[in-house]
Amino acid sequence: VNFALVRSFFIGVLREVEGIIGNRERDVEEAREKQVEGEFFYRLVQGFVAEDNPSGNDTIKSQLTGDLSNVVAEDFVVGISRGLIGRINRNLSTNASTIGNDRSQANITARSVSLYAGVFLDDLEALLGSPKRVQLENAMRDLNDASDTEDASKASDARQAISTIVTEYANLL
Repeated sequence: VNFALVRSFFIGVLREVEGIIGNRERDVEEAREKQVEGEFFYRLVQGFVAEDNPSGNDTIKSQLTGDLSNVVAEDFVVGISRGLIGRINRNLSTNASTIGNDRSQANITARSVSLYAGVFLDDLEALLGSPKRVQLENAMRDLNDASDTEDASKASDARQAISTIVTEYANLL
């Protein structure tokens, strides 16, 4: 799986939602086109949300196929974020079990955490502030470095920092 591509599709969904909301009052055809494009992008990546957030997945799908007036940007951010948080947590757990045993898998899981969290970093910053975003970015960088060098202690500290910040963010969703 190309995680950078997955991240791009999620960002594409959010941009299409912005287009739906921005156009639904003044240019309905444009808003509907954005809705169809958003649905297309979302279908490509919905499995990344559905597994850990089935109700959020259902909400997103219904808004991408329903009445334009029912599209709520916050529902998309929350739905996608909650789904990706589940993936982040699984990758943190896998990283813990592979660091020092399977360098390749540890690297993949560390990079996955960074890419998944990258989808909601702006929202996290809006809710928790710039210092938390910087702390999360630093912890993710530390996890990537520790996974590459197989530094179990540094990786453990980084996973704990990531988990704490992501949990704090999830509690505000």
